[in-house]
Parts: sequence; C-alpha cells; structure tokens
Amino acid sequence: MEDSSSAEELRKPSSSSLGDQVLKDRETAIEAYNQKPVSHWILLLLGSTAMLVAFPASSLLSRVYFSDGGKSKWIISWVAIAGWPFTALVLIPMYFFRKTSPAPLTLKLAVSYVVLSFLTTADNLMYV
Repeated sequence: MEDSSSAEELRKPSSSSLGDQVLKDRETAIEAYNQKPVSHWILLLLGSTAMLVAFPASSLLSRVYFSDGGKSKWIISWVAIAGWPFTALVLIPMYFFRKTSPAPLTLKLAVSYVVLSFLTTADNLMYV
C-alpha cells in the first residue's frame, strides 16, 4: 500500500505546468530585453556574427595553409587568438563615448582570467 501511495504522489502534476513555466520564462526574457539599451543588442549581434564567421574562417584558412605545404603547427594557435585587436577596436571607443568603465577587478574575476588563460594555452599546445 505504501508503494502505491508514493507512486501516486510522483504522478501528480506539480503546482506549475510546463506551459506556465514557458510563459514565466518568456516574461522574464522580455523584461530583460526591455532593460537593455539598443546599443547592447547591436554589440551582441556584431560579436555573435564575428564569432560565427571567424571560427569557420580560421578552420578553412588553416586547411588551405597545410594543403599548400605549410609546416608550422603554431599557425593554428596564432590564428585562434589573432582576432583580439578587432574586439578592442570596438570596445575601446565604447568606453569613451558612453563614459563607462570595465568591471572592477575582483579576486573571482582575476581567477577566472587565469583559468581561461591556462585553458587557452592548453588548447593551443594540443596542436604542437
């Protein structure tokens, strides 16, 4: 008897259905969208587009390089990190025009930078 009552409790629908959860998530997304300025969404779109173009382009360029007789294994690592000046060219003027500053450096942020640096280094060394 005890097993059947616990099985019935598991079958009972929760207080909010999937449809209610979807509506709540949609309202949260619309609220977040309305809180951000248009420039935020433009920069997000530009950054996403750049990544969608850059990743396949770097892969294709490295294939062309090696198929034409290239021997350096470091070219892949260089191509993977060579695009950072383009990001800086977009971000630096934004700091001046919008009179904003980057997030203050905290211990958590510094540790995140160090961990990401080591992961990038490990990824680049896999091709050597």
